[in-house]
Amino acid sequence: MQENEDFYKALQLQPTARPKAIRAAYRRLRRPYESGDGDPDDAEAMERLTRAFDTLIDPKKRAEHDRQRADERPSKTGSGADGLPAQSRAVDPTRAVGGGVASPLLEGPRSELLAAVVVVVLLTVTGAVLFSIISN
Repeated sequence: MQENEDFYKALQLQPTARPKAIRAAYRRLRRPYESGDGDPDDAEAMERLTRAFDTLIDPKKRAEHDRQRADERPSKTGSGADGLPAQSRAVDPTRAVGGGVASPLLEGPRSELLAAVVVVVLLTVTGAVLFSIISN
């Protein structure tokens, strides 16, 4: 992998993208460059897209790319690739979901508020269940 080359960004994908999404992104992004007018910039862009596709579609190459990305990512605290200590990664509810339907809700400025609301709701439900068990 060339220095600072992120194939996920080149194909406009999340690191959790499945092969079907990788193929679709590659096909969509290469269309403008298929005219073959001989522009060197087009050839370079097409080469970069093809290199990204070839790497991400092959499980072994993709795993190596992911390892290199993790190694290149600067660590804020030196404890992990994402800059968080292991304990923070384990208890952060916004990181536990990862890629599902709720992911957009867990990103951005309101993610901490949403996490707090979820915790309060869970504690309230748990308290109500325990109270009903104890009172019976």
